[in-house]
Amino acid sequence: MAFVSFNLAPVSLRRWAAISSLAIYGCLSWFTVFWTRYILTETLALFLTMLAIAVGIIALRRGGSLWAIAGAICGLALMVRPDSLLLVVAFGLALAVKFVRHRSAKMIGQMLLFSCGLMVILSPWTLRNYLAFRQLQPLASEFGFAKSGYMPTGYLRWIRTWITDETYFDVFTPAFSPHSQPFDPLKLPSSVFDSSEERAQVAQLMNDYKNEQAFTVEMNDKFEAIANARIHRAPLRFFFWLPLKRILSVWLTGFATTNRLHRIARMLLVLPILIGGISGFAFYVRNRAVAGLLLLVVLTRTIFLGYHYAPESRYIGEAYPALIAACGVTYAALRFHFNQGLRRGQGG
Repeated sequence: MAFVSFNLAPVSLRRWAAISSLAIYGCLSWFTVFWTRYILTETLALFLTMLAIAVGIIALRRGGSLWAIAGAICGLALMVRPDSLLLVVAFGLALAVKFVRHRSAKMIGQMLLFSCGLMVILSPWTLRNYLAFRQLQPLASEFGFAKSGYMPTGYLRWIRTWITDETYFDVFTPAFSPHSQPFDPLKLPSSVFDSSEERAQVAQLMNDYKNEQAFTVEMNDKFEAIANARIHRAPLRFFFWLPLKRILSVWLTGFATTNRLHRIARMLLVLPILIGGISGFAFYVRNRAVAGLLLLVVLTRTIFLGYHYAPESRYIGEAYPALIAACGVTYAALRFHFNQGLRRGQGG
């Protein structure tokens, strides 16, 4: 963290940017502290994300085989969590922007080195899957099934037409855990439904699920029809307002709570990091190549979660270090301006 912030900052701010970002991440980033105390793959994914960024920063300066190392680290991150594909996309976009700016054979070589490093890590697992199952599958399945299983994607699409945070995450249980107890649609707020007829239709489908103990193709198709009708009635809600609310939810609240005071407290704790990070990117960073890579890491994951059917806040964790690195630069700049003001006051 300190290394990344050091390289992001102007020369005059580097030392305090490194110290500030280290202190923020270690002591004030309650979000990462909360999740890394559990045995979750996010902890290792956080480390590999930052390691890839650190190597990427050196590669941006020196080039050469370091891009292959960065690609290999991204491959390891993919083996830990499939959503690390977003990290690969961020690196790919950063290299593509660099190629557009310079248009040289050297840049093509760097892109190839990154790709080779990535494939070296993914190839053994992909080959194993093909030999064992006659299936070309480089990553785990999207839904985490150990074996091929039926996922009611129409039902998930219906959820995506209204869900904004983790408050009603029990709606996912029937899809991911067949034969489980279904949720009660009557407990959902009226804002979830466009009409009383729609609520009754959903209640009937969940009653059918309760009888069958699993989703059938017919049930899934009916949920998809409800979802498509909702999208048709309010496309702006589906493509803009709901994604915006999901983005605000994963960044601001951290995780679901029905206690308003808890929610406000979490927002107040995370807002200084968000404001500091945005200010750092906007006003204080000088290394455009490093800033571009970090911004792409943040934006790719943020946009993805805005349109994903499950806006689970722990998935934004891998974007926090990049934002905190910029936040460290901001607080180093504030310290510098404060000291300058003191000196002027003493001189006067």
